[in-house]
This record gives sequence, structure tokens and C-alpha cells, in this order.
Amino acid sequence: ASSLQLSSGATSTTADIQLAAADRVDIFAGSFSLSTSNTADGSLKLSAKGNLTLDTSQNNANILLLPGTGNVGIGTTSPGTKLDVNGTIRSYTSVDAYVTARTTGVDGNNALLEVFGGTTGSDWLIGTNRSAISASAEDLFIYKNVAGTGSVGAKIVINAAGNVGIGTTSPGANLDIYKSGGEASLSIAGGTSNNSIIQLGSTADYNLRRIVSDHTNSKLYFYNNNASPRVTIDNAGNVGIGTTGPGALLHLKGQNVAARG
Repeated sequence: ASSLQLSSGATSTTADIQLAAADRVDIFAGSFSLSTSNTADGSLKLSAKGNLTLDTSQNNANILLLPGTGNVGIGTTSPGTKLDVNGTIRSYTSVDAYVTARTTGVDGNNALLEVFGGTTGSDWLIGTNRSAISASAEDLFIYKNVAGTGSVGAKIVINAAGNVGIGTTSPGANLDIYKSGGEASLSIAGGTSNNSIIQLGSTADYNLRRIVSDHTNSKLYFYNNNASPRVTIDNAGNVGIGTTGPGALLHLKGQNVAARG
């Protein structure tokens, strides 16, 4: 049978008061409090060789951690932020799962997700409301930060209108690319045996007007409202209009070909 023993130094050499039971100890009370009265170092430790469970599921109540001006550490004994986790954090549910970062301060205060890896002293920030680097407090940005040297600016910004800026914090188009002091470039590449395609138009007909880089024969095709290319440029620089196999620098094929001055 289970037994409950309350002793003071008789069966323990490490505790002033010991509660011992073979299986479990049940405490029934309207409320139960464990506290320390030492104002200098009032540490309280809960230790278990198995799982340590805090269960409020009977009444669906909250579990509260109130560290005051201190921090909470999981996997670390020296937390440096309000919640400091040494390890992997996982959030999953059968419905929507959220990770929320929110600031209630004025413009210029940050709501950030920091991604830090390696030992180079560089990290990336994903956030909003950082008016010091973004044109608007409503912008979402991806920001490069270098420890010890200060920031190097926002690399990608998405504004409230949905415009995306790369190299600029004030994109004026759906995609706005800017590079200071060098050439700005845009690269579109398919797989080793696939074409690269730019399609232009509305949602109803964007596939009718397109530019295709053909991997198989190294040709560039221009389509406009037709299944066949209107203009073809081959890898020798020959241009074909009405033909996909130009045999000269400019090869015209078809009826009603006219040259006017």
C-alpha cells in the first residue's frame, strides 16, 4: 500500500522537510501556493526523473509564467530575453497555426523575426513597422543586420499595395529592382532540358503573348495571339519574321511583305 511520510531531517540528508509516497501525493484545496520568503535568493525548484506536467485541462484554465522583470529559459539557465529557448520550437495544429510578433508602440518600434545562423556575426530580420529603414510603417521587409558594424539595409520590401522592392524601400511597380553602383539584373532559368518563358497580358489571355527561350535549339521566340512564333532569333543572331528557321540576318517570309522609306 502507498504511504505518505512527513519528516524533518529524519530520512533525508538534503532536505529540511520531505514528503515521500510510493505512488502519488494528492493535494485537494481551493488553491495551493508554493512560495519562498528569502528576498535575497528565494529560488524554487521542481525536479522530476520522469515527465513534469502542468495540467489545467479540467477547467481549460491558463498556465501563467510571471517572471516580473526577469526572463524565462527553456534549455538554458541564463535566458537573455523574455523567452529564451535553446533548441527547436515546433507549432502545429489541425487548423491554422500562428507565430505572432506584435508591438503596441508607435512607428519606429519593431515586430521582428530574427534568423541567425553560423558564427559570422550576421543575421537576417523579417518584420514590419521599422520606419528607420522602410518608407512606411505598413511595409514588410527582409533586412540584413551585421553584428558590431550596424545595419546594411532592407534587401526586400513588400508595401501595403503589394508592390515588391528588391534593393529599394519604395517600390513603384509590382516588382521594382534597383542596384546602386552596379548593373541590376533579372535571371529566369529553367531546368537542364526546360524552356524559360515570360508571359504578358491579362488573366484571360496572358498565355497568348509570350517570350520563350527554347533550350533544345537555342532560339528565342516571340508569340502574339498565335500558336506559332511571330519573330524568331537564332543563336547566330539571325532574325526570322514569319519563319522559325531564318537563313539570313533578316529573313522575311509570307505575303504582303513591304519595305517603305
